[in-house]
Amino acid sequence: MLVIANNILEWGWLPFLTADFAQVLPLIDLSLLATIAANVAYLAHDPPWFKSVCQIGIGGISLAVALRMYQVFPLDFSSSQFDWEPMARFVILLTAIATLIAMVAELAKLIRGEPVSKR
Repeated sequence: MLVIANNILEWGWLPFLTADFAQVLPLIDLSLLATIAANVAYLAHDPPWFKSVCQIGIGGISLAVALRMYQVFPLDFSSSQFDWEPMARFVILLTAIATLIAMVAELAKLIRGEPVSKR
């Protein structure tokens, strides 16, 4: 995923992705690396509280990615007959809201000491 994210502009796979994607890429890389690190850590240490803390951290980074994507909006749909921008912005905001809800739920599990559900 890191290779794809860091080369997708050069490869031209997504013609609607603009050069402004480079402004979001550091956060995307951080998100991917944090997810990798958390999953490696789970191999050695996986009590429910630890998983909740990791999921909250990963969620925070994911929320930052979504908000930065909304702010920079590195998508250009001008070549399409349909105006996709409002839909794309809505999906990005929906993603941010869902991530925030997941973080709150994970925080509640951490506070209550409940086990993290299997994903």
